[in-house]
Amino acid sequence: MQTTKICYAFRTPSAYGQYLADAGFDYLSLANNHSNGFGAQGITATAGNLDELNIKYSGIENRFETAILKKNGVRYGFVSFAPNLAAVKLNDYAKFKKLIRKTKQKTDIVIVMFHGGAEGKQAEHLPFDTEIFYGENRGNVVEFARLAVDSGADVVFGQGAHVTRAVELYRDRFISYSGGNFATYGISGIAPIFKIITDKQGRFVSGNIIPITQVGDKTPKIDPEKTVIERIIYLNHSDFPNGNGLDISPGGDITRR
Repeated sequence: MQTTKICYAFRTPSAYGQYLADAGFDYLSLANNHSNGFGAQGITATAGNLDELNIKYSGIENRFETAILKKNGVRYGFVSFAPNLAAVKLNDYAKFKKLIRKTKQKTDIVIVMFHGGAEGKQAEHLPFDTEIFYGENRGNVVEFARLAVDSGADVVFGQGAHVTRAVELYRDRFISYSGGNFATYGISGIAPIFKIITDKQGRFVSGNIIPITQVGDKTPKIDPEKTVIERIIYLNHSDFPNGNGLDISPGGDITRR
C-alpha cells in the first residue's frame, strides 16, 4: 500500500563498507532519518558489516546507543542522536543527558553527533528555536548542543540540514551545527571537513577546515576556492553577531577569539 507520494530508500552494497575502512573511519553515526529504511534487518546487517571492518558505531535506540574507542591511549566515547524512528532520540532531553553523563564517566573525551534541524538552502541560518520540517519536530539544535556540552560532551558535530551551518565555542567546547553534504550540488555541494584539536580535558585548542566541493557528476574534491570557509565565516557573523568565541581565517584556521 502506498502511503506517501515520494519515498527515499537508500541501501548500499555491503562490500562498499571497505571503502570507509580504507578511508580511515574509526566511527560512524547510525542516527539519521534513513537508518530504519530497511527495518531491524537492515540495521542488523549494517552493524554486522561495520563489526567486520572494525568500525565503531552508535545511535540506534535500545540496541547500539553508545560506543567507546581507545586510540593512542585516549578513550573516546561516541553518542549519536536524531529525532527519527529507531534512533536515540534528540528530543528526549532526560535520556540524552543521562547517556552523555554515563559515557563521560567511562571515557576521556566524549564526541556527540546529531542529525537535526530543517533541510535545504533555506535552512542555512540557525533559528535558535525548534525546527519543524515536513511536520516533524527536528529539534532545537542550539539548545540540544549546549545541553550536550553541559552534560559532558567535549565536541559536538551536527548534520542533517543538507547545508553547512555556523559553528561556535560554548564553554570551551567546539560545536558544528551542520557539516553540509558530500553527495549533492550547489549550496548543498560544499562541505567542511573539520580537524579539531582539544586538550586532555576536551577543551578546544585549535582547528582547521578542509574545504570540499562537488560539481556536476564528479565526486567530492578539495575546493581551491575555499567556498565553504567563506560561507562559514559569513554564517558565524550573521547568526552570532555578538561573537561565537571563534575566529576563522580565510585559509580555514580556527582559533579562539
